[in-house]
Amino acid sequence: AAPGDSVTVTLCWRANQTTESDQSGDLLLMDSVGRFAVPQPFTLGSAYPTSRWTVEDTVRDQIVVQLPAALETGDYRWAVDVGGAALALNPLHVTAPERTFTAPSVGQRIDANLGPVTLFGVTIPAEGAAAGSLATVTLVWEANQSPASAYHVFVHLMNEEGGIVAQSDGVPADWTRPTTGWLAGEFVTDARALALPTGLAPGRYALFAGMYGPSTNDRLTTSEFADGRVPLGTVTVAP
Repeated sequence: AAPGDSVTVTLCWRANQTTESDQSGDLLLMDSVGRFAVPQPFTLGSAYPTSRWTVEDTVRDQIVVQLPAALETGDYRWAVDVGGAALALNPLHVTAPERTFTAPSVGQRIDANLGPVTLFGVTIPAEGAAAGSLATVTLVWEANQSPASAYHVFVHLMNEEGGIVAQSDGVPADWTRPTTGWLAGEFVTDARALALPTGLAPGRYALFAGMYGPSTNDRLTTSEFADGRVPLGTVTVAP
């Protein structure tokens, strides 16, 4: 796993006896020296708590844990603690990404603050692109904080009527850098390939970018970018 990833841990319980109380516990991720990197409290059985269990019931818990963005590369081990007794479980290897805290060079500085992130700059193909080809637009994001949500990036190429003629959506950096794994002050380079349709009319097309929550499609907005779209310039489609 990588910092910022959501990891699902499945625990299967068998009831040895009945109890009138609802038991709770902590799912823990411990580093190599036994420090708790991630404490995740949970109720055994969730909607089917232990007060409802009968002898020899087998109950499955699925606990989703978001790994902290600052987690370092290393070998960790899961543990579960119920009633003060911790039981060591499976290991987990975490590989942290290479991080950049120095602003890279860009074709155009944007500095569009969208709240948790800033669109620092963009590089657009200076020579333009041809219909039926791929046009690569490289965005550089700066994290203002470690975002609590995993946002997707969108890039829209639009005609004069406001219609989208090409777009690219997804997790930044070819699905390798979820925003939940970003650290404050970090720069993330995100190359987006736009597939231009065959037969696209020659001309200049407006380019926009932003971020949105994939579960709601709600964009990151500010007073300056009320619709969540940051103008990046134009792409010229050759005849």
